[in-house]
Amino acid sequence: MTEDELTLRVLSPDGPSLEVEHLLEVVVPLADGGPIGIRPKHAPLIAETIRGTIQYQTEEKPFEVELLAGILSIRDNIVTILSAGETEGVEITMGPSADPFDQLTEAFQEENGVVEKIK
Repeated sequence: MTEDELTLRVLSPDGPSLEVEHLLEVVVPLADGGPIGIRPKHAPLIAETIRGTIQYQTEEKPFEVELLAGILSIRDNIVTILSAGETEGVEITMGPSADPFDQLTEAFQEENGVVEKIK
């Protein structure tokens, strides 16, 4: 990956569900009401996402994936989205002791090198 390309990683409680490299742009719907367009060299950012369509562009063509709400992290041209999963064709079931927020938080902490759990 060059500094003029993005990598998109989508993580769910079950592990990585999507990883795409060599992207020109990623567009993600944010909880504050608007989408954010992410291009190479974007400033670091952490934000809340909503259920919706994630768009990403390669040199060849654009792609879309529907995701549930989650957390967006941008750092060093890596766009990471922690989500409960994809909305199309995936049934999400959690056991009685599984808390989706805790699972997303743990995945985010592992991805970003956070060692302390914030309470």
